[in-house]
Amino acid sequence: MAATRRIDRVPRYFTLFKKQRYQRLTLDGIAEELEAGEDPGDIILFPPDDGVVTDEDSGDENEANILHLSSRMLRSQVEIQNRPSISGDNCLDNLEEEEEVEVSAPKKKKKKENTIKKWYNNVSNTCFTTCGKGDCDEEVFSNSQEEMTAVECFELLYSDDIVKFIADMSNLYALQRNHTLNVTSNEIRVYIAILLLTGYLTPKYMRMFWEVKSDTHNDLVASSIRRNRFFEIQQYLHLSDSTSLPANDKFAKVREYFTKLNVNFTANFTKAGSSHISIDETIVPYFGRHGTKQHIHGKPIRFGYKLWSAATRHGYLVNFEPYQGASGPSLKMQSELGLGAAVILELHSRLPIELGPYNLYFDNFFTGLPMLKYLREQNVGGTGTVRENRLENCNLPNSKDMKKEPRGKLYHKASEELIAAKWHVNSIVTIASNCHGLDPITKWIELDLWTKTGQNSS
Repeated sequence: MAATRRIDRVPRYFTLFKKQRYQRLTLDGIAEELEAGEDPGDIILFPPDDGVVTDEDSGDENEANILHLSSRMLRSQVEIQNRPSISGDNCLDNLEEEEEVEVSAPKKKKKKENTIKKWYNNVSNTCFTTCGKGDCDEEVFSNSQEEMTAVECFELLYSDDIVKFIADMSNLYALQRNHTLNVTSNEIRVYIAILLLTGYLTPKYMRMFWEVKSDTHNDLVASSIRRNRFFEIQQYLHLSDSTSLPANDKFAKVREYFTKLNVNFTANFTKAGSSHISIDETIVPYFGRHGTKQHIHGKPIRFGYKLWSAATRHGYLVNFEPYQGASGPSLKMQSELGLGAAVILELHSRLPIELGPYNLYFDNFFTGLPMLKYLREQNVGGTGTVRENRLENCNLPNSKDMKKEPRGKLYHKASEELIAAKWHVNSIVTIASNCHGLDPITKWIELDLWTKTGQNSS
């Protein structure tokens, strides 16, 4: 601060450790004490009462001189500590003696105990049980898909209540803007259909669908809705009531819309169930300005909104949650296990209980040994690639050394609850699991040999 200056050997800041007495004097009184050769103790100089603060008050801060201070700073208040009471005209007030405060040296934090205290080289020392229902849900999935058209499949997830919700919120928003929209559910369906069509036909301008030119005119679009009506709906399209948005939610304007979609996704998942769930991040492309827009370097889609997604191995999206950034609300157990583990637990809690227990699969962003141990305690399978610095005291060979090994080389360590394996394929891959063992090892060796044979023959 510009108004706080170092006066000779007086410290700028102070710390309270023992009996102290506070007194406020003017700087002139402090100067008299210094000239008399007395030790005034710690001194705190307050800014002048006029509120004007400038760096030109006392010259160079490293060579501060009390004789160079301005008159208004000499009249400002000064606080003294660690000295007996001073009586005189300059004393403004005497505060009561503070109670004695005992301050002990900070204790060193104990090192965090490893989640897994002992690892074995032999997998037989462990007891693994697959938590999911196995890989027998192919028939369930195929039988659940009756003869349905693409439109019927779409309307199964994008149900009538969602379409009506969009129409109601759009009409409400238009009224709030002193406009009468009166959009119907059928018009919303036509509007959404045109948006889906632009995924196949990408005109430079949307108005080109209604042009009379033969190379741009689209009879299907032009006969379904008038051009001005389409852009009127687009102007007032809304997904929430702006007068009653939830607080501290960066996705407040689409939160209810997302909730309705998740309800339909989960409800139809029970008809095409799978106990094997993959959890990962999904990027929705977006290049505009928004506080939650993410940039992930090296990804096919680098800019956009990030969604935490839970999907089956068939590609069916079961549930999702938009990521609000580091400043967003914390998830349950995020402080104990970290963000990645908290996302796994949150999405797992949204899965239908009747189809459990589940086997969850994820990448090295989410995987950690404490999280795998916690999932096992909840009878939930967890398997994922893991980063080397998260293996704690599991002494697997270094990746640089393993690159010198022949392809197909496998190392592993196992505890009573987890197993960690590292092998050399195209690169060094490390995986940890709380439900799967090493068997069948021959399958990986045969696949590796087949790859080598195919490369040599080609």
